[in-house]
Amino acid sequence: MTQSIVGMDVSKHNLDVVLLHPEQKHYQVVENNLAGFEYLSSWLQAKGCEQVHICLEATGQYGYAAAEYLYLCGYDVSIVNPARIKAYATSRLKRNKTDKADALLIAEFCQKEKIALWSPPKPVFKALKEMVHCLDDLKAMRQQERNRMEFMASDPLVESMRLEYLTWLDEKIKTLRAAIHKHIQ
Repeated sequence: MTQSIVGMDVSKHNLDVVLLHPEQKHYQVVENNLAGFEYLSSWLQAKGCEQVHICLEATGQYGYAAAEYLYLCGYDVSIVNPARIKAYATSRLKRNKTDKADALLIAEFCQKEKIALWSPPKPVFKALKEMVHCLDDLKAMRQQERNRMEFMASDPLVESMRLEYLTWLDEKIKTLRAAIHKHIQ
């Protein structure tokens, strides 16, 4: 049985997909949502793909829902560091930068390289990661507000509101830190 390779270029709203099937290439664009994932899975089945390796770049949060869905459907999934894909493109002297070309490049990379398979993190680790990201965001907001406070507002209402906001952020940070600590325990 021949393994088919799928390269997927991920964006916020769409997944550009190239399927390397024996002797053929197929291209498809699907929405980056559950309906799109379901369509992609049925499209792969309709193409006669029994064994499929799907490869995508680690592009923030946009690709993880698709990766998890396809993994749960039984497909082999790999999530690759974008720097590896870029180095591969440079080595092949590829300069065309379209979503379709990127998807093809990712598929070719997956076909030629030995890439580790990905599996979704356990729910306990996924929740911890979300809490840590939220904590980082709150701390960044607090720092931004502290920076604004260095140049005190001339209006007492604005100054009062900023102080209230800082107090609220400090409370949320404290609450989230306690939740993270409890979660780790």
